[in-house]
Amino acid sequence: MEIKVREKILRFFFIISIMVLALFAMTACGGADDGTAPAGEVSVTRKPGIPKTEEVAETPEEEAAVDTTELYIVQLLNTKKEKIFLKNLYTGREYVYRYSLMTDFLDKYGGDTNVTAFGPGRVVTITESGRDRTLDIIQAADQVWTYDDIVNFDLDEDRGVLQIGSTNYRLTADTMVFSRDIEVGYDDIGEDDTLSVIGLDKDILTITITTGHGYLTVINTEKFEGSLLCVGSTIYAKVTPEMTLTVPEGKYRVTAANKGYGGTKKIKIKRNETTILDLKELEGEGPKYCKLTVKSSVDGSSIYLDGNEIEEGKRTKVPYGRHTLTIQVEGYDTWTRTLLVNSETAEITVDPTTSSEREEDEEVSEDDVEESTTTNTTGHTDRDGDGDYDEDDAEVDYLSTVNEMISNLAGVNDND
Repeated sequence: MEIKVREKILRFFFIISIMVLALFAMTACGGADDGTAPAGEVSVTRKPGIPKTEEVAETPEEEAAVDTTELYIVQLLNTKKEKIFLKNLYTGREYVYRYSLMTDFLDKYGGDTNVTAFGPGRVVTITESGRDRTLDIIQAADQVWTYDDIVNFDLDEDRGVLQIGSTNYRLTADTMVFSRDIEVGYDDIGEDDTLSVIGLDKDILTITITTGHGYLTVINTEKFEGSLLCVGSTIYAKVTPEMTLTVPEGKYRVTAANKGYGGTKKIKIKRNETTILDLKELEGEGPKYCKLTVKSSVDGSSIYLDGNEIEEGKRTKVPYGRHTLTIQVEGYDTWTRTLLVNSETAEITVDPTTSSEREEDEEVSEDDVEESTTTNTTGHTDRDGDGDYDEDDAEVDYLSTVNEMISNLAGVNDND
């Protein structure tokens, strides 16, 4: 009897042991046959080819939304008056700022570039200097994508789609189209045009028609760096190492001057081609000087050139290059402009009471837009009938102000 009881007890423990082992085996294999994880656990499926040592996120992270509150679309760029007109991408409000030779122009990676890279349609971020609404930094926004030199596209305005290659992008109510520095409509886009497109995700922010442009690459810039390069009468860019500018096709006089050296050369920009300009060809023998006379339309003006007071109406010997002209009149804001001197003699008369200061009203007014549009529109006129726009057809100033037209200009010296 005692033996039978012992056998029953051993059989009972044996069955219990078998059940425990079976339960342990099921748990170790990952749970139920349908592949779901036990309650409270997360099932992770490792993709083929991923090493076991590599971390795999248990839950996908949501893509962060792009902050557009600090992004601006360039509406107009006036290099002669050193003004840039911007539209805030988030609020739609329009602003006008000034820049100077001290302003840093940066690409989206933080590298140096030049002002002509920020024409209408570009999307930028800005940093103000805190004085006179002048910008310290203008940088290409890295939150957006940019496609340049697009020729393979299909525009369907009815569907609100621009197909680039095989990919469709959305046209929105806020998409802006630019051509030759002015805003235009979709009807102005032709099948044979070349486009530059900027977008955010699948939405298109701006389309710029770039047909009819070429490129000017400047080499051997060492002697002129920090000064200005003038291309025709509308493009003023700070000289930087191995710079490249986008320029409408046509003929131009290009001027460079710095530290007593300078000259002018005629060039021709061809569509979609690159023209090389060697600044060594513009140096000439030096140092060279200009006999400069400055007059003010207001009595009692104090005139300063590079911080040194000069006598009104008296000739002053000035080396070729970039200079700062300042006029102070009691009761008015200080008048300051940048001069590029590149002639043997010159006389200028200025009205220091005409200020470009914008102490109030930070939004762009209609007067500002009309004024800047008039200045920036190329207005090509083929006066000599050779089929090209030629800067010989327009008046060109070789003693130039970046911000304001100079009256009574004299003594232009063409060094061709």
